[in-house]
Amino acid sequence: AERVLAAVDPVGAAQREAIAAGILGWAEQIGSWANAELHVGTAWNAAGAELLRQNLDEDEWKTYVEEAHRTTADALTHLRDRHAPALANEALHLVEGVAHEALPELARAHGIDLIIMGTRGNDGAVGDHLGETAETMIREVHCSVLTIPPGVSPEAVLASEG
Repeated sequence: AERVLAAVDPVGAAQREAIAAGILGWAEQIGSWANAELHVGTAWNAAGAELLRQNLDEDEWKTYVEEAHRTTADALTHLRDRHAPALANEALHLVEGVAHEALPELARAHGIDLIIMGTRGNDGAVGDHLGETAETMIREVHCSVLTIPPGVSPEAVLASEG
């Protein structure tokens, strides 16, 4: 069976959740068309954790790292609950590290055939608008990558083709 990975970053402002929901929508639609197994992945890291380790006691540092993990885990679960409630917990992947390193490894480990992810810019053009994470991931993975500009839905694309 084909496997599709929606690579999302749902943590932070409502706009990030909306972009992540759009990517998830694309993944669900393509997964449906291809009768593919859907996975949703996000990377987490505790920004500056190694630097802070020198300035915090062990318990404070552990709390900081655990909070970073919990925040991302909660955002991923919230995204699934709001936008894909039928998706099983086993299809959600929370991987430690920076996205452009951790998500290609996730894709390899699960035999992903297609990664769907967002772009930084509005037009999805390669270059400045693609975004550093997308550009790096395209070079690192051995599968197809579909980049989706913010605000572009499968329905809008199909309507413009009609």
